[in-house]
Amino acid sequence: MSYDRLQKNRKCLLLHKNKTDMQGEDSNYMMVEPPPFDIYLCDNCDAELYSKEAILEHEKILASYDYN
Repeated sequence: MSYDRLQKNRKCLLLHKNKTDMQGEDSNYMMVEPPPFDIYLCDNCDAELYSKEAILEHEKILASYDYN
């Protein structure tokens, strides 16, 4: 039986890479994440708004409805 012996002429399915090749390959791939953003929730109607200006305008509109 030869299963426990070292095989000298064994064919490899995958080629071995040098560390320098792998480092260059890793630098080609970068993780890209979108920039974080704030979500503003209206206290009166639970609307989701995505800028401070939008929430202020929304609150002004709701305030004008409350007074009329």
